[in-house]
Amino acid sequence: MKPEIRRIADSTPFHAGTDWIMGLLTMGAAVGVVWWFQLPLEFDLNSPSFNPAALLPVLLVAYGLVQTAKSIRARMIGRRFGLSVFEMEGERVSLGQTLRGRVLTARELVTSHGFLLRLRCIEEVLYSDMVGSRMGKKDPRDVIRWESERTVTTQRSSSEGVPVEFSIPRAAMDGVGKGRLRWTLEIEATVGGERYEALFGVPVVAEG
Repeated sequence: MKPEIRRIADSTPFHAGTDWIMGLLTMGAAVGVVWWFQLPLEFDLNSPSFNPAALLPVLLVAYGLVQTAKSIRARMIGRRFGLSVFEMEGERVSLGQTLRGRVLTARELVTSHGFLLRLRCIEEVLYSDMVGSRMGKKDPRDVIRWESERTVTTQRSSSEGVPVEFSIPRAAMDGVGKGRLRWTLEIEATVGGERYEALFGVPVVAEG
């Protein structure tokens, strides 16, 4: 009897859209900070008119540019390689079991170094920001609690797909706090001099 197959789509397009929005909002916030507080854009530390707060919009713009660049890069990957799908065996996998399945690509991908697979358990942890007016505000940060990676030496993502197999130990969640958890499966490879990558959310539970 063949196991039930769960198809999980690549979440890269969703993250690309989120990064694009965050980039625009952040750069818009930088403009708003300058306009609202009428900050002089003076960066000479020895100048009497220098205000350290003027560095805030610079940091916001830099962060916004990084997010925008990530979005553009993800969209280019999507257009170049198409949408990938992870066909997972079973509806979910429990600690102590093995994650199995295959990654199917929209196009035949040929690589000389194989495909790198990475499984991660990520916890969203809240950190207190003690800077300026944001004192005491808790911001989320991602912390990798467990990860494993392997290289599949196959050089083609043929019709059979790229095989996935990871044993997940029961201790994988040791040290996890009360933050929101998510499990991700990443695949990447160099194809024709360009980097292919895809990201999938995997349903891993503590008990079967």
